[in-house]
Amino acid sequence: MFSTSFSLISRYVAPVTSNYYEGTGYSKVLLKKRNPALVISMALKFRSENGLILYLGSEDYYFTVSVEKGIVFIRSNLLDTPATSDQKLFPVRVCVFASVSLVPFLNEGRLGGGPDHQCIHRKNYLSRVASKEVASAQAAYKNDDFKESYIGGIPEDLRTRDNITMRPFKGCLTNLKNVDVTEQVGVSKGCPEQSLVVRKAEFNLQSSLSADLKGLGLDKDVTVSLGFKSMQSRGLLLQDKQPANGMNLRLENGHVVLHFNDRMWKSNKQYNDGQWHYLTVTRRAARIELLVDDEDKGQEESGTSVPDTGGLLFLGRNQFQGCMSNLYTRRPDNLYKAEDFGTFVSSGDVLLDVCAADSPAQLMRDRGAKKDVLMQGMDEMSPCVSPAMAEHAYRTYGSVSSLSFSLPLQVLQPRPQISLDVRTRAAEGLLFFATTRGGRAHLALYMSKGRIRLSVGKEKEIFNREKYNDGKWHTVMFSLERKKFRLVVDGIRAQDGQLTNAELASMQHFVSPVYLGSAPEAFHKELKSKALPKQSVPGCIRNFKMNGAAMTNPTTNRGAGPCWEGQTLKGAYFAGSRAHVVINGSFVLGSTFELLFSIRPRSPTGLLLHVGDSSRSPSGGGTGHYLSVYMLRGEVVALVNNGKGEFMVTVKPKASLCDGTFHKISVIKRKNVVQLHVDTVDNYKIGPPSSAPALTKSSLYVGGIPEMLGRQTPPVTASFVGCIQDMNVNGEPVSFERPPAVFGPVNLKECPG
Repeated sequence: MFSTSFSLISRYVAPVTSNYYEGTGYSKVLLKKRNPALVISMALKFRSENGLILYLGSEDYYFTVSVEKGIVFIRSNLLDTPATSDQKLFPVRVCVFASVSLVPFLNEGRLGGGPDHQCIHRKNYLSRVASKEVASAQAAYKNDDFKESYIGGIPEDLRTRDNITMRPFKGCLTNLKNVDVTEQVGVSKGCPEQSLVVRKAEFNLQSSLSADLKGLGLDKDVTVSLGFKSMQSRGLLLQDKQPANGMNLRLENGHVVLHFNDRMWKSNKQYNDGQWHYLTVTRRAARIELLVDDEDKGQEESGTSVPDTGGLLFLGRNQFQGCMSNLYTRRPDNLYKAEDFGTFVSSGDVLLDVCAADSPAQLMRDRGAKKDVLMQGMDEMSPCVSPAMAEHAYRTYGSVSSLSFSLPLQVLQPRPQISLDVRTRAAEGLLFFATTRGGRAHLALYMSKGRIRLSVGKEKEIFNREKYNDGKWHTVMFSLERKKFRLVVDGIRAQDGQLTNAELASMQHFVSPVYLGSAPEAFHKELKSKALPKQSVPGCIRNFKMNGAAMTNPTTNRGAGPCWEGQTLKGAYFAGSRAHVVINGSFVLGSTFELLFSIRPRSPTGLLLHVGDSSRSPSGGGTGHYLSVYMLRGEVVALVNNGKGEFMVTVKPKASLCDGTFHKISVIKRKNVVQLHVDTVDNYKIGPPSSAPALTKSSLYVGGIPEMLGRQTPPVTASFVGCIQDMNVNGEPVSFERPPAVFGPVNLKECPG
């Protein structure tokens, strides 16, 4: 018997041990002793209608518990049809925890002494928790067969094998009982309320969302922004009719059309291309403006009146097929926050927090984890112990560290509220930088002589007189509010700055992306002319938020690695996700090559070093001259091609690479002989006779390779995760502090102690 039950706990207080599941990963768990029955229990808090809660699998069969369109289902390849009560439980309008009991194991019994096992249903097995049963199923299985158990999602290989398409769980989870967590991907501590907000939805025809948004008045100044994507040429996006005013946004022949009262605007371009687009409608007195993708203002044409909506705001209203996201109305109760679709009333086939393109694999890619990193995450991430890191924090170093965030344009317009935490002992450096269209104005947060300063417009500044370069965490909040700009550090507010009408106008059109740390070289001249630093503050930045929403997924990361809690030691730390460093952009791989370095891995598979052209031939073999050093499931491999064919040498060290200590590796190549040493174990391989060295200049990569190499890739492309120390190439020490190029989350100067 396999059963599950849910009960709402309206006065539940989330404990500090709550974990946030980003909707991209999972927790791998070990099941505790099953005597006589196992009840896996947890408390969930989420606003979505869809998500995978539990997976139990063996080599031959599996069970899943999921929430689908708000209904709980049990699925298995042992069941002819999914088990459900068809009772819609989610989303919960008030965001509370739900107590969940999953009972996959009950007493096993034998029928007639034969080999088959059948679970025996006990009618009173849930009485002690007073929960309501919402789904149950019976199937023949053996408890000990279950080898894979996951909470909140599953790795990609299991999705493919068992044809599971349900997206991972997004929300908060706590009080997980009767299992031991052994590995987590896409899970962080805490329960950030703003992260639970449902910002997107997928609509089908005859579906809609509606809400009575208090304080949204069309009879006064108003700004409404919305993201959308669709392949359909016609459809209703948004409609709101109030007693004397009405607004209607729709697609007609692919064009965005705005009706405001009896006036109409039509975009110049068509937008039914299946890509995300962002529109903003602004009313200031009698002036009304439509803006699509920050450039298309369209043309005004003769219009018609807006149909009545009973005072409600509608999205879709049965006439749209596609996705919408990030609705900003800037009403007083929700001034700088996206509207929560989880609080809207839904009808028809509308999916909350889902868009068709956002498959589990796509969501993982959005986090910067490409195909090879998924492989690393599913069956090669290990027993290695992960270091203690500051949550959502980045370590920045001067000119080599920069993060960019490409944000929906409506997030930046017109009055952004921004916050972050900083920890540093440095007195100078840039923290945040954004610019407006054409570079007419800027918004910059930086440190000078230990003080935190906010620079706005062209030359206006405010600052707090305290010094904050004391190595402690400090919380900084800054914002633009009408003609004022504000700076608050640790609750201490600097004197507000004031903008003129002209300066305010210049601040109306920020452009994406915005930057943490160093600014791109294209802005250096502008920064220098305004006496602003162009390099990052050496230190840690965490909890970056825009309008209250956590910005956890940078668009680009160049050399901003994890930020550690506790002692550190010298070295370069590579955090995966395509992280790599180019230590020589014009290296020549000759007939002789020597490499010496030490590693402390956090994953047993990953690329350590690669140089040369490793294009794969149609038959699968390598061509050209190259050398790759990588780990594969705890073994170290040196792969060489000297122009006459591939050959490799492998060493399995006596001690596990994941034992938390440093391991010394050396690779020596002499013509067609390659030797590999790992600690006290060594091996060598004699390859085909060498051809003349190619003497071609190529990049020498450490820690990983760029995705753009295409077919020029070694067998293992998963980025190395861990620390590298004391690297020497051909007798020359390698410095990671100022490499020619760095990509991804790399901490260039330190590793966790």
